Amino acid sequence: MKLKRNLRIITLFVFFLCLFTFTDFVRICLSSQSNLRSKIYRETVIVLTGGPNRITNGFDLLEKGHAKVMFISGVNPGVKRSDISRIVNPKNDKRRAYLFSCCVFLGKKSKDTKSNAEETSAWMISHGHSKALLVTSLEHMPRSIIEFHNNAPDIDIIPWPIITKMHYKWYNPRNYKTIILEYLRYTVIRLKYIIV
Repeated sequence: MKLKRNLRIITLFVFFLCLFTFTDFVRICLSSQSNLRSKIYRETVIVLTGGPNRITNGFDLLEKGHAKVMFISGVNPGVKRSDISRIVNPKNDKRRAYLFSCCVFLGKKSKDTKSNAEETSAWMISHGHSKALLVTSLEHMPRSIIEFHNNAPDIDIIPWPIITKMHYKWYNPRNYKTIILEYLRYTVIRLKYIIV
C-alpha cells in the first residue's frame, strides 16, 4: 500500500512538473513571436549558429537598422569570413559587402548554448554593449533564454525567433521529434539551474 501511494505521489509530481515546464516552453515561444511585429532597436544582433536562416535573418535585421553590429556565436573554426559573407551576400552587393566588413563579428569558441552565452557575454562586455536582439530558431529560444539568463546576466536580450515552414506544419509527425527533443533539453536545463 505504501509503495503504491508513493508511486502515485511521484507520478503526480512528474505530471505537474511536465505540465509546468511544457506550459512555460510554449509561453516563451509564443511571447517571443510577438517581437517580430515590433520595431525594436538594440546595440547588437546576436545570432546563434546551428539552424537554417539564422545568419541571413540576423543580417537582415542589421541591414534594416535594428542594431549597429552583429555577433555570430558558435561559428565552426574552419569557416572563414568569406564563407559567411557569401551566405548573406550571394549577389556580391557592394553596400551589403561594406556592411558585413564593418559590422559583423564572428565567435568561434562556443560549442553549445551555454558557451554561446558565455562567449557572447565576453564579446559584448569587451565592446561596451549590453542590449541585444537574440536570433535563433523558435524551438531553441526557450533554452537559449535560460542559458543567457544564467550565464550572461549583464546582457539585456530581446528574443527574435526564426519561423520556418516547419512551424506551420505542426501536424507533420517529422516535426514532433525536433520540438519534443528541444522541449526535453529545455526541461533538463531548467531543472539544472533550479537544483544547482
